[in-house]
Amino acid sequence: MNPLSFFRSIVFKSQPIKISAIQPISNGVSLGYPFIEAVLSVLPIVDEVLINDGGSLDETSFYLKKLQETFPDKIRLFNKPFYPSGYWETIDDCVIFLIDQAKGDWVFEVQGDEIWPEKDLMRLKK
Repeated sequence: MNPLSFFRSIVFKSQPIKISAIQPISNGVSLGYPFIEAVLSVLPIVDEVLINDGGSLDETSFYLKKLQETFPDKIRLFNKPFYPSGYWETIDDCVIFLIDQAKGDWVFEVQGDEIWPEKDLMRLKK
């Protein structure tokens, strides 16, 4: 038994691991991010996707609502506004907020311009 399998057998007692994905986004449409494709790419292996729209002024909110309507059991939307910051504090606060809301044993961030190849996702699920 490899060390990771041993660790999982102790910690998770052979129960399946729940995986949450999070995505903070704002103005994804006007910025040209493939944020919908990014979410769709991880749906096969996650138990939930938590998305925060930080106050988009374009059609991002519209597309996120359509995505949630299509996958109501997997997509959870939030509207925690981003605030002006000199660095990445607003994104960091949003990521922490989404992690706190997540129900999974494991959480990973799916950025708005990040589409996961299926072969890599299957390795994560194992």
